[in-house]
Amino acid sequence: MSNCVSTFFSTITTGKTLPIVCLALFTLQPGVATQPPAAALTPFQVSASRTIGFSINPAGTVTGVYLDASGLHSFVRSAGGDFTSFSVAGASQTFAQCINNEGAVTGYYVDALGQHGFLRSASGDLTTFNGPGASNARPYCMNAAGVIVGEYADANGAHGFLRTPDGVLTSVDVSGAGYTSARSVNGDGAIAGVYADAFGVHGFLRATDGSITPVDISKPGVTVTLAIGINPGGTILGSYDDASGRHGFIRKNDGTLTTFDVPGAINTFVWAINPAGTVAGSYVAADGTHGFVRDPDGSFTTIDGPGSALTQALSINPQGEVTGVYFDGSFVQHGFVLKLHGAGR
Repeated sequence: MSNCVSTFFSTITTGKTLPIVCLALFTLQPGVATQPPAAALTPFQVSASRTIGFSINPAGTVTGVYLDASGLHSFVRSAGGDFTSFSVAGASQTFAQCINNEGAVTGYYVDALGQHGFLRSASGDLTTFNGPGASNARPYCMNAAGVIVGEYADANGAHGFLRTPDGVLTSVDVSGAGYTSARSVNGDGAIAGVYADAFGVHGFLRATDGSITPVDISKPGVTVTLAIGINPGGTILGSYDDASGRHGFIRKNDGTLTTFDVPGAINTFVWAINPAGTVAGSYVAADGTHGFVRDPDGSFTTIDGPGSALTQALSINPQGEVTGVYFDGSFVQHGFVLKLHGAGR
């Protein structure tokens, strides 16, 4: 599933309708109150524009996107709160998706020819690229070494890809799949992703030797399993759908699966996992959409922006710092940074 937040921004700039899977995330309903975290949330905006924080690295540097009168642009925000804006030349939209330990950023941009990948070095140099033999690419994640993963399409369908720091591109395909997407890569080069075949939608793990293991939740009524993130220890974060809604899961490197829901949630969406196994995500409840953090012991902390009925926690670093987005009473997006108590949680 594409990140519903970036899809939401795309609807603003293109006029397209949100996919059904995203509509539930942005549906607000009246209801009960929730408990806020015991920490201060720091809102931010780029030039008073609609802003989303997508990714935060160990130094507390955030990357994300903002919308102004001239289009959709990307930014880097230092831990001290200084902003650097950037766009790919000739692009109508530039979506930063991920920032690594070194401060390099990857994402995608849209121009008259379609959607393409980019890499922005920590010093600001921009490199653009497409999938192997293709004219498009959508990167999702980059590890500390600069290995990028994502997806692209050609005449034969949709494929995952891996791009090494020297620019070599390799396709990632699950046998028999019509769609493969590489969503996350850890420091060892192991990849978590999603594929679709005649039997449904599944997660997968691609080991460093190239071997692929399907990841599925074997419960009655499960129709979709998504592997979204993988941490340095090989723990996979994902979600699955059944008749009751969307739920989260964690799969340890020994294959042990733990499923979870935020208490009181109608749907639980997961977005990121850090080295300690702490998860950042969002959930839909009776009173709206809230961000959350799930600690390795299974306890949950709710995150809400000031006066917001829609908050998403989209990324968490090793120090337990979270970034994401909340919508204020006028439905204007603000980025935020939140340092939860307990470093390394």
